[in-house]
Formats: sequence, C-alpha cells, structure tokens
Amino acid sequence: MKYTTAICLTFSSILLCACTQSSVDVEAERTALRAAADAYHEAGEGMDAEGFASSYTTNGLILPPNEAAITGRDGAHEFIASFAEAPGASVSFSNMNVDIAASGDMGYTLADAVVTVDGPDGQPIEDKSRDFHLWKKQDGQWKIAIDIWNSEIPLAGVAATSFSTTNTEDAVIADPQHYAVEFENDRVRVIRIKYGPGEKSVMHTHGPNVAVFLTTNAARMTLPDGTSMEVTGEKGTTQWTDAEEHLPENISDEPLELVLVELKE
Repeated sequence: MKYTTAICLTFSSILLCACTQSSVDVEAERTALRAAADAYHEAGEGMDAEGFASSYTTNGLILPPNEAAITGRDGAHEFIASFAEAPGASVSFSNMNVDIAASGDMGYTLADAVVTVDGPDGQPIEDKSRDFHLWKKQDGQWKIAIDIWNSEIPLAGVAATSFSTTNTEDAVIADPQHYAVEFENDRVRVIRIKYGPGEKSVMHTHGPNVAVFLTTNAARMTLPDGTSMEVTGEKGTTQWTDAEEHLPENISDEPLELVLVELKE
C-alpha cells in the first residue's frame, strides 16, 4: 500500500507542477477524464476490442507485467482480442482514483483490477492488480498514453498461469481445450492435440518438436505477422519442426488429431 501511495503522490506532484492555464476548468476536465476511464473499463469488461483500442493515443504504450511492451491502437486491439479468446477470461475494475494537471491536458487514473482465466486444469485463476493509466488530450479527447499494472502473482508462478496475452504463450497454457500433456520429464514433453472440424486455436508457441499424425490433417497456420499458409499431414506420417509461434485452424470437415513430442534439450 505504501508503494501505491508513493506513486499517487509522485504523479500528483508532477501534475500540479505542470504549466497552468487560467481558462482551464480543472474540475470539468476531471469529470471528463473519469467518464473516459469509465468507458474504457466498460469496454475492457465487455471484451469490446474496438472500444478498448480507441481509448489509447495513436502511439499509446501498454506495459504488461513480465511481458514485452505493446504499442499503438492495433496492438491494444490485438491484446484484448487475444485475451478474450482465453478460456474463462474476464476482467473487472473498481476503486478508481483520478487526478488532473492544472494545465488540463494531462491526468492519471489508478484503479483496482481483477483478472480471471481458466488454468491448464480448467480451474479459474484470479489475479489482483493496481492498474495505472497516464492520460493526455489528443484531438480534444482524453486518451491513454501509458498503461501499466502490477500483479499479485509471484514471478515464480507466472509460467503456471495464462494471463499473458502476447503471442508468446505456451500452447498448453494458451489453449488447454486443444492441447493436453500426456507425458513430461526433463528432456521431452508429449502433447496430444485434438481439434474438431473447423475449430480454431489462439496464437501460441511450441518448442522444437516431432509431430506424429494420427489423422490426415488439413490446417491453416497464421503467423505473428498476419500471414497464413495451409499445411497438411498424412495419417501415420511424422514431421520435424523447429521452435515456432502460430495460430492453427482445422480447415477440414473431419477431426484433427496428432501427438507432438517437444524436445527440451
């Protein structure tokens, strides 16, 4: 709590020291900023990717805990859209604090957030955090310039959760509906993969692996840069693949099933 208080006092001092303008109605701007933040929270809670992304400046910066930075409205759109696809995904906000610079063109909000997703075992995992936003006026509207929050989950336990929404999630964590660990030791991990006709995953990663096709497969693989390709595998054949990141989709009318042996060494 003392760290949160320190953050508030620090940014309040910065805002109060900003250049003043006698014509600015600070209370009116504070009300406008609160309304903008309420709309942002509503979009986030409703998994409204368009509304969520539009709350950021054109070059807005999102800094999630233990992840790479995300930039711009396109990045914000992908961030919330990816999170929305996670099993059991939800987020809620409460107890928001708002402050405004005397100049009326910068401000901040600090709110409590609760994020929930289903873990690999199907049970909900809940994380509580403090969500800080630095807002600025852009074209006469309040927009988020910097979005940063912390996490109550100890760093050692992060790998066991699926809060990450960037394109670096392990397949079993990102999509337990389609990926299940059959065997694992310090050298290999054996994953069984099952898709129904037309089913689609989310962006995820695999280590170097050998695939054993249990059915004849036809899939579309979308890569992080947005390009896609169609790949096939004949029943009973095997295939080597280096470490990869992709979003698979079963494009056939038949179930897709294979076993993936990932190498750890």
